[in-house]
Amino acid sequence: MKIRIIVPLTLSEPQRSRLSALGADYFAVDRIDPKQLDYELAQRVGDAEIVVVGTLVPMSGQFLRSHPKIKMIQSMSTGLDNVDLKTATALGVVVQSAGDYCTEAVAERTLTMMLNAATQFVAAHNTVVAGQWDPFKIQGKELRGRCLFIVGRGLIGTRVGELATAFGMKIVWANSKTTKEEFHHSLGLADFVSLHCPYGTETHHLLNGDAFRALKPGAVVINTARGKLIDETALQAAIDGKRVSFAALDVLETQPPAKDNPLLHHDRVLVTPFCAWHTEEAVHSRSEIIIQNINRFISEGRQLKAPAK
Repeated sequence: MKIRIIVPLTLSEPQRSRLSALGADYFAVDRIDPKQLDYELAQRVGDAEIVVVGTLVPMSGQFLRSHPKIKMIQSMSTGLDNVDLKTATALGVVVQSAGDYCTEAVAERTLTMMLNAATQFVAAHNTVVAGQWDPFKIQGKELRGRCLFIVGRGLIGTRVGELATAFGMKIVWANSKTTKEEFHHSLGLADFVSLHCPYGTETHHLLNGDAFRALKPGAVVINTARGKLIDETALQAAIDGKRVSFAALDVLETQPPAKDNPLLHHDRVLVTPFCAWHTEEAVHSRSEIIIQNINRFISEGRQLKAPAK
């Protein structure tokens, strides 16, 4: 089958050879220009039957209908919110995620963000760089005994809970069955809130003004999932009002963000460029999972069971 990798995918030489043997004839070397999205996307996909896409490449219903040869979409991510799943299902297009390739990477990054929020080691480093040496200027706090509210009990959320438990934290959970009242009650208990749920219409701006008003004063907010889970305007207000003491964000509503996004210039916000997943181990694992999924689809012609996220 004709396979096209339409966004850059890190591959070892053996992995590249295996994909070529399966039918891959195009390996993108650069990202799609957002200003020429429609044209570049159509050019790269061509008459492919299997396409490998990234999270920022939209697979709309209109695009799928205009490319009837597509039989499988393989995402490079754990999330599938960039794909019109309803249309894909109606057209018989198999859509597959990259499974749990980055579970450990994102969970460890979450704990790193949590530790920085608690101890402020980045801020302490910055004072030294600025020429100060005052061990009393910044005071941290310990994780032990603190309440962590984990939103999403999939693979990553579960692993975060395991790691946080090792630090002696108390864990409360939310999943798709949690009611709004239960959600707000848990927010009122939380010293830390960490988001690990999929993005969709039901979770758009999950943390909004109402949610922040229900939050325990001084809580820390961490997001390594999807940017649009948080209403950034409401978050800014919650930080300014000291309802949120610190926010650590690996994702934002708009990526890359505008230079004048106030969250980028706040001393109680840490932003990283959607890289929590990006470890040596995760990159290798992702490519292996993608190759295995494609190979199984070609040989068996069926969709794998999508892992929990």
